[in-house]
Amino acid sequence: MKKTTALVGILALAVLLIANNSEAVQAHVVLTQSGTNYAYTLFNDEATGSQSCLNTLYLSVNAPISVVSSPPGWSFTTDNSTYVSWFSTDGAMPYPNDIVPGASASGFVIQTSILGSESFDCVMGCWDHSLTNSGPANINSVSAPSVFGDSLGVAPTITNVNYSTVNSFYFTLIGIPSFDYTIQSSTNLTDWTSQITNSAPFDFADTNAINSSERFYRSMLFPDDLSFAFLGD
Repeated sequence: MKKTTALVGILALAVLLIANNSEAVQAHVVLTQSGTNYAYTLFNDEATGSQSCLNTLYLSVNAPISVVSSPPGWSFTTDNSTYVSWFSTDGAMPYPNDIVPGASASGFVIQTSILGSESFDCVMGCWDHSLTNSGPANINSVSAPSVFGDSLGVAPTITNVNYSTVNSFYFTLIGIPSFDYTIQSSTNLTDWTSQITNSAPFDFADTNAINSSERFYRSMLFPDDLSFAFLGD
């Protein structure tokens, strides 16, 4: 038995390293970002002859994400919103997919629809090949997707506004993907009626628009369990 047990304790171990980072494995992460595609490369900076080989990478995020790829011989766990934890799948010596001193591995790639990012802690764990046991981890920081870094914030945007030939007024609501937004309408800017609540982005059509000489629309975030997980109370 190997790597999976190391995942359980990696965060607790990383917390201990804050007090004494001199014990940390020497490693760092480099991000190559292309739009909303985040590709990370993990480097083992240990000296030649060290038996500390990297076998885990834990990355915090704060946005809906999907894992696009992992390096060969690695797998991952994620909740698709707050973290990704990659780990080498080697179960026995010689652990060929661990990252040895002086080497690196790319292919840690995630994707999101969020435009913004923040700097988050990432935890790099290692496996001591001489002791066949987990070794010290390292805490570093790297940019990752975040709704709080999104230049649009959580406020919705209405676009593609049009009036069809069948007397239907329609538009597209853009917001934080998968967050729920409510569209309301009014004829006097005082009394508002909710028309629809849906997950962004979505199209809206009002077939009753022809019945009013004037009709106004507004939209707002409709908090649910998903949005509270990001935004808090």
